[in-house]
Amino acid sequence: MSVLDPARHTRSIALLTFSLFLGVTAPLQTASASAPPSQGAAKKAKPPAVVTEKKGAHSRALLLRAWKLDAQTAARQEAPDGLGFEFLFVRQPSATGLFSLAELRDFTIDGQSYQAMTETLLKKRFEPGTELFDPKDVLATDGRTLEDAFGVSTGKASVMRTVLWGAPLPKKGSVKVTVQIGWGQQLEKLEFVLDLANLKTAPLPVRPVP
Repeated sequence: MSVLDPARHTRSIALLTFSLFLGVTAPLQTASASAPPSQGAAKKAKPPAVVTEKKGAHSRALLLRAWKLDAQTAARQEAPDGLGFEFLFVRQPSATGLFSLAELRDFTIDGQSYQAMTETLLKKRFEPGTELFDPKDVLATDGRTLEDAFGVSTGKASVMRTVLWGAPLPKKGSVKVTVQIGWGQQLEKLEFVLDLANLKTAPLPVRPVP
């Protein structure tokens, strides 16, 4: 699948390409030779738990959060319901080129398109809400930035937060959400399967760090 030229699209569409020049991670700072050895130095905190993680040939995708929309968020689009997802995408060492992704616009419940379900029941379609952030600008569940919590750097990692509004959700079912990400001209699909009954209702996550 080739990446479409974003300059040819002027609204929110099925495929968006977000290109970031890959940065170079700064070398780690080492302790001064004259500094005394640390006694019982504190261990580096582990990364916070994630919902699930998938690894592709060139990308690693971490699903940080998945939640049912609260009434206030759903009301923004006058929708009865919906789901939200927050991903951290990390470049694998084998990847080269510019970071690209396709906008997440749908998911399935027990194999049925949520977008199609919404159109059938409500006779309307809702545009997804998608935001991209640098990992240094988003807080993890433990209060650290994603950059600190997961040891990633801007230019080699990116955060996508997507809200999908639509019809009332069933109480249970198997949710499958597919993201398409990559570097250069090639996108790869990574699929996540979730139990709808285990997803909690919640407001949008904390806004990016000021």
